[in-house]
Amino acid sequence: MIRTAAIMIALLLQTPSSDDFYVSVEEIAAPLYYQLWKIEIYRNNSGTFIAAEKYRDKSFRKRLDTDMFLEKERKLIQLGVRNFKTAFRDTSPSGKYVIKYADRGMRNRAVFENMGPRRTSSENASEAIRIIENMATITIMDMDR
Repeated sequence: MIRTAAIMIALLLQTPSSDDFYVSVEEIAAPLYYQLWKIEIYRNNSGTFIAAEKYRDKSFRKRLDTDMFLEKERKLIQLGVRNFKTAFRDTSPSGKYVIKYADRGMRNRAVFENMGPRRTSSENASEAIRIIENMATITIMDMDR
C-alpha cells in the first residue's frame, strides 16, 4: 500500500503543466537580445488568466472573462498559432518576437523578425501578437480605473 502511494505521488509530480491552453509573446530587442516584455494568456483548472512582465512598465497576473478568453483562443487557433514556423534569420539586425504555444501536450515555439510595430514576416503572427497585446492593454486600462 505504501509502495502504491509512493508511485501515485511520483506520477503526480511528473505530470506536465496542467495548462489546457497557453500562448505567450515576447518582444526581444536587438542587437543584445534582451527581453523587452512578455505577455502570457492561459487556461487551466483554476480559470483563465493573463500575465505580463514589463509590458508598458507594468507586471501583473489577472483573471480573464471566460467568454472573451474563449473567443480569443478560437481566433488564435484559426490564425494557426499551433503551426507557426520560425521566420527569423540569425544574421538579422532587427529584434524579434517569440511566440510559444502549448495545448494538452502539443507544443510549438516560433521566432519572427520584428519589422516595426506589431509587424513580422508573417501576417498571421502579426495578427496573433496584436490580439494578445490588445488583451493586455485592455487589462491595464481596467486596472487603472
